[in-house]
Amino acid sequence: MLMLKYIHEYDGYPKFTWDKDALLNLLTRISVLQGKIREQVRSSLAKWLKKIFKVSQPTVIRMLNDLVEKGFLEVRDAGCDAHYQIPQIISLDECESTHKYMHENFAYLQEWTVVTAEYQTGGHGRHGRAWVAPKGKNLCFNVILPVKNLKPEFYASTTQIAAITIAKMLNEKGIDANVKWPNDVLVNKRKICGIISELLGTDISIGVGINVNTEKSDFAELDRLATSIFIETGKIWDKKILLQEFLQKFKANFALLCENGLLPFIEDWRKMGCFAGHKARLVEGSSVLDGIVEAVNDDGSLLFRTETGLKTIWSGDLEI
Repeated sequence: MLMLKYIHEYDGYPKFTWDKDALLNLLTRISVLQGKIREQVRSSLAKWLKKIFKVSQPTVIRMLNDLVEKGFLEVRDAGCDAHYQIPQIISLDECESTHKYMHENFAYLQEWTVVTAEYQTGGHGRHGRAWVAPKGKNLCFNVILPVKNLKPEFYASTTQIAAITIAKMLNEKGIDANVKWPNDVLVNKRKICGIISELLGTDISIGVGINVNTEKSDFAELDRLATSIFIETGKIWDKKILLQEFLQKFKANFALLCENGLLPFIEDWRKMGCFAGHKARLVEGSSVLDGIVEAVNDDGSLLFRTETGLKTIWSGDLEI
């Protein structure tokens, strides 16, 4: 137990910090297969335990996967054999952005792996816009989504159901949140959450930034309207609990998207209002359209009324 505590607290590689509970769970669940206890196995395990102090998590993951593939390691969970899984949440103290980390390391990470960071030196939203997140106050994370059971026409919808999931979470906490097309979460037209996505090989990485405990003074130099859960409720919130709540609900919603498509979520979106009837400006590259938000279509596109008539919009930034 002392060794595990020491591993968790060791800061020789500050960019990669194991979650204590995940690390304890991982180490206590690994068992050597009966009949294969040889010096080679003991040497490999000793090598791993030594190198965990000196290498990054992707390297540790590769070493573990190598031992599993060679048949040296097995995971026993609740008395039953199970496939080895890496810790679900990788917690970083600081990185350029969790989106970039996922982009660089996704080949070594399994589906539903989550990467969080207490501070991002280069966090960004759509079109590379900077995402301001004071250290330790907000939730900044990426999740790898499996797409083998998801139709390609719903790839882009993953960010929309993530936004709807978060908006409903906030509604349950007494916050009047709404989703602005295509996937921003606003409260009184102030941004509280932004979401981006990227196709990585055969999987999708979605990046989420939620303003949790940000104070008004943290937004002093921001050129856009923003708010936080703290500002809206006057309470400090536990980021880990919020993250677990989101993951649980989003995973169920993702399965529903794979099975039934986007329509069930569109109904929830419409009930929030989706800013229907609001004057807005739509920006896509150098193109600018002024008009009125009519509705969100069943397929997730935007129905937008301009002076020349109704238009169906598939991409762009909507300024309310």
